[in-house]
Amino acid sequence: MPKTPHEKILEGDENPTWFDLPEESTVTDDWTVLVLDNGCRIVSFGRERLAGAEVHVVGPDDVELAMWEMTEWAEDPEFVMGAILRVAASPWNQPTF
Repeated sequence: MPKTPHEKILEGDENPTWFDLPEESTVTDDWTVLVLDNGCRIVSFGRERLAGAEVHVVGPDDVELAMWEMTEWAEDPEFVMGAILRVAASPWNQPTF
């Protein structure tokens, strides 16, 4: 198990599992977590990982559905923003890209 809160477990998993994410929308120096009505969460980092440098969509079962890095935003911001919204708003167990 990871050593710090909100860390994701990678170990060869195509869709990593997160643990200890807030259950309610939260903005701190470390995190921005937006909890949606469908139970999905949009997670972005703060501090050393500048907010927005990575965006993760995590399902209500704490499994990561998708992730984007800032280089992807720079290359095609309209496509990436649309993809984030589609994945986050889809029924959590059936993401649509």
